[in-house]
Amino acid sequence: MIFTTSNVKWGMITVILSDSVTKQPLWIDLCEPTNEEIDKIAVEYGLPLSFIADCHGTGQLPKFERLGTTTLIIVRSFDEAAQPTETSVREVTRKLGLILGDRFLITFHRHQQIFLTNFFSQATESKGPVYLQKILLELLLAAVETFHAPIEDSEAVIHQFEERLTEDDLSVDLKRLLVTKSRLLVLKRMLWHTLNATQKYVPSSDINRPLSLDLTERITNQMAFADGLVDSINNALNIRLSLSAYETNRVIRILTLFSAIFMPLTFIVGIYGMNFDFMPELHHPYGYAGVWMLMVSTTTAIFLWFKSNRWIK
Repeated sequence: MIFTTSNVKWGMITVILSDSVTKQPLWIDLCEPTNEEIDKIAVEYGLPLSFIADCHGTGQLPKFERLGTTTLIIVRSFDEAAQPTETSVREVTRKLGLILGDRFLITFHRHQQIFLTNFFSQATESKGPVYLQKILLELLLAAVETFHAPIEDSEAVIHQFEERLTEDDLSVDLKRLLVTKSRLLVLKRMLWHTLNATQKYVPSSDINRPLSLDLTERITNQMAFADGLVDSINNALNIRLSLSAYETNRVIRILTLFSAIFMPLTFIVGIYGMNFDFMPELHHPYGYAGVWMLMVSTTTAIFLWFKSNRWIK
């Protein structure tokens, strides 16, 4: 189908494309629509009640639904306004709904996103033939592409943590890494749901089949990228825990060696600290020096024994 581009707004309803002959709106966009506006569009285009419920909702996961000749696809794109500390689905992603019917396409979303603004601009500036199925697939691909930047940012956080892995104070970096892991898991889960939803849509035109395959491949690549980064985080955390355990064992080892050396000395001092009336060594002219020689030789013997067993390096 060949449509003309337009940019007519009816309240929160924007007509992106219209028929070149009848001027009938064929692609309309609903940004932050009210319930009345959604109901108006639903009545005008004869949308099923289940589709209307999905339009009203805000927290849906990606899904696919088809009733008759009308198809509903809901995906979630990454929200570029999300704060670095936010990790929940509603904080990190935004819903994008697409309803494709016979000679009409309806897109709805609660917040305007940069990638949508750019996509709409490209669509209105296009001078060649425009096909609604192709627009739907390209929109889905654009939504999936929004996940690439945050996943790359997560990779930079992981590299920064790995560079400082052997430093002592990593509390701030560790907290940031854990937040990054939580965000990656959310993105990976959304991509998985998106893959399940988009794979159920089979374009009726063979011309659009390669674009559908590209969409599936891109989602799979993004999932593999996120999955690999999650594994890298787990490996980095395990290495950090191993280093911490090694340092703890080294300290305990040193304390154990000192305890083993001073234990016999404490025993000897304890004996000569007793208040007995008769202790021959106390009155011997070399008794004091003999006790010192005994303690020194005991300490030396223990040290050499540890050294021979390679407990001291």
